[in-house]
Amino acid sequence: MSEIMTAQQAAAYLQLAPETIRRYARRGRLPAARIGGHYRIRKADLDALFGEERVVDSFMAEQAQERMATGGPSIPLEQVMARLRARRAQSPPH
Repeated sequence: MSEIMTAQQAAAYLQLAPETIRRYARRGRLPAARIGGHYRIRKADLDALFGEERVVDSFMAEQAQERMATGGPSIPLEQVMARLRARRAQSPPH
């Protein structure tokens, strides 16, 4: 069974503000259960979120460097995410 954390504990674990954790949960960006008005978050979901954020950040940084080098126009976020999904589909699992 996965370890369950409060928003406060999750924030301390990720070194973020508790409100950031609650905002991610409200917006559906972080899976969480709301029990008695308080969020409960699985540690495994926090680890997955952190790993996913790092992949997206590095991919977007690569795209930005490419655009800056070529003087190309900015790319809509939807296109960036589509490229990221395509790249993930092509790469073998770790």
